[in-house]
Amino acid sequence: MKRLLLYIHYNKFNELSPHVFYQLEHLRPLFSSIYFISNSKLSKKAVQKLQDAMLIDDLLERQNEGYDFAAWKDGIFASLDSLKNFDSLTLMNDTCFGPLWDLKTIINQFESDNTIDFWGLTNHAACKLKGGSYVAEHLQSYFLSFKKQVVESQAFIDFWSNVKIYKNVQQVIDIYEAKLTEQLVEAGFHYASALDLSNKPELGNVSIFRPDLIIQNEIPFIKIKSFSHADYLAPYVLKAVEEKSEYPSDLIVNHLSNILSPTTSFLLPYKKLKQSDNNVLKQISKTVLHLHFSTRNGVEVLTSFLKSHKNIITLVSTESEKLLEEVKERFQQEDVTSSAYAHIASVSDWQKFLSDSFEVFDGNCIAYIHVSDFFSNHLVDSYSLVELLEMMFSSEDAIKKTFLDDEKIGLAIPDMLSYERYKDSQLLVNKEILDKFNLSEAEMKNPMIEKSWAAYWIRVDELQKLCNGKGNLALSDFEKLLPFFNWKERYDFVLLPNKASLPALIDAKKANDMLFASELDVPDEINYPVSAKIVMRFFKKATQLTLTYFLKRLNLIKLVKEKHNK
Repeated sequence: MKRLLLYIHYNKFNELSPHVFYQLEHLRPLFSSIYFISNSKLSKKAVQKLQDAMLIDDLLERQNEGYDFAAWKDGIFASLDSLKNFDSLTLMNDTCFGPLWDLKTIINQFESDNTIDFWGLTNHAACKLKGGSYVAEHLQSYFLSFKKQVVESQAFIDFWSNVKIYKNVQQVIDIYEAKLTEQLVEAGFHYASALDLSNKPELGNVSIFRPDLIIQNEIPFIKIKSFSHADYLAPYVLKAVEEKSEYPSDLIVNHLSNILSPTTSFLLPYKKLKQSDNNVLKQISKTVLHLHFSTRNGVEVLTSFLKSHKNIITLVSTESEKLLEEVKERFQQEDVTSSAYAHIASVSDWQKFLSDSFEVFDGNCIAYIHVSDFFSNHLVDSYSLVELLEMMFSSEDAIKKTFLDDEKIGLAIPDMLSYERYKDSQLLVNKEILDKFNLSEAEMKNPMIEKSWAAYWIRVDELQKLCNGKGNLALSDFEKLLPFFNWKERYDFVLLPNKASLPALIDAKKANDMLFASELDVPDEINYPVSAKIVMRFFKKATQLTLTYFLKRLNLIKLVKEKHNK
C-alpha cells in the first residue's frame, strides 16, 4: 500500500521539538511519502536534520493562518496531481505525543476492511451545545486517514475547496472538523474510529479530558493538551506511559516543562535533584556562595556553617554600608574569610560584584542566599536557616554535576521550609514590578515567587542573560522573580529536597484551615503606620468581598425557598 502523510507542524518558539522528531522517526516506515507542512519558521539546521534523517520528502513553510485545515488545504492542492498515485491520504498534526503503542496494526486493520472508506483514532459523540446548536458525531482531526475512493471523490475536493481562513480556532473546529465527517457520510462514504465513543456523549471530548481512556484503550497518540486540561490525571497517565509503553517519558516531561508553568504540580516530582556517584565529581570546581544580608540575624549560624565547610568560597554583600561593616567585623571575629565584600542595592550592582569576583574563580554555577528575617521570628528563622543550608549543600556535588551535564538547567531551587508547611508565610511582590514584566494573575499566585525568602543555585552565564535590561531593579525584587525569568528564558530547574520528613496531613490541614479562614482578615501591615493608599485598598477589597458574600447568600436563600415551595 502506498500511503501519503500530510503532517502539520507548529512551534511558538520556531523550533523542532524532540518529541516531533521522534514521532516522525516512527511514522517514516509506515508512509511512502511524508509532506511536512510547518505553520511556524524552521531553522536551516532543523530542516537539514529532517532531510539528513530522510524523515520528510516534501516541505512547505507557511504563515500560521487558518490553523490545520487551511494548512492541509494548501498541502492537498499542492499534491493534487500526485494524489492519484497513493492508496491513502492521512492527515495528522503534532498536537500529540506518541506513538505510545503500535500504529501499524490499526492501519492494517482499517485498510483491510472494505466496508470502511475513512477512519480516525477517536470520535466525538453527537451533542447539543449551549445555545441549542447541534454538533453531529465526527472523527477528531488530529489523525484522519482517507482511502483512494474518498480522496478522488468530488465531495472531498469540494470540502477542501471551500475551506477558508478563520482567526478563531474554535470556528475552525466547529465549521471544519465537526462537518467533514458529516459531509463525507452524506456523499455515501462509511467511517470508523479506533476508539468508538458514539454512544457516550456524556464523556465529551475524550482526547483532551479523558486521557485515562486513551491509555486504557491503547490509542497510539495522546493529546498534549490533555496533560494541562486534565492535570489531576496527568501523574497517573505519565506513570502508565512509563510502565506500559516504550515511549520515552522524558520527551513528555521536557516538552511540558517548556510550555507549562514551572509550578505545574504533576511535573514537580520530575524536577527533584538526581543524586550522582561522588567518585565522578572529584574534578568539579570549588563552590562559590554569595551571601546577601539585609539583617545581622543569622550571622552566627552562617559563620558556624562556613567553619566546617572550608571548600566554600564566600562572597558577602549587604543592603547598607553600616550593616556591611557589622557583618564584616563579625566574620573577622569568628575567623571566617570572605573573598569579597560589597554594598549592593540594585541588579546592576550585583552584576558588577559577581563579574569582578568571577575574574578570579571558575565554575559554571553559584549558590546564593539572601539572609533576611525570613519569618520575623528569631527562633523560627534560626532553625529555618539551618534547614535551608542543609537543603542547599547536602548534595552540592550532585548539584554542580547537574549544571555541568545539562545546559538547560538554569536554577536549583530549595523546596519549602518546614515552617511554610505549618503556617502561610507568603510575601507579596510589588504590583508595579509584576505589571512591568507582564505577569498574569495566575503567574502572580506562584509559590516560588511569593516566598518570604530567597535562595538558589544559579547558572552563571544564564544569570548574565537574566540581568540584562533589569539593572535598575532592586535586588530584592529581582531575586523573588528569578524563577519566572528563568522560565521565560526557557531554562529548566531542579528541586532540592527537604529531608525533614513531615506527614502530608499537615498540608491538608493547612489547606483546610485556609479554605475556612475569613478573606476579610486584616492584613498585618494595617497594624502599623501605613499610607492611606494601603488602607483604602483594604477597604475596597473588603467592600467587594462583602457584596459578593451577600449575593451568594441571597441566591442560597432563593434556592432554599424554591425547594421548600415545590
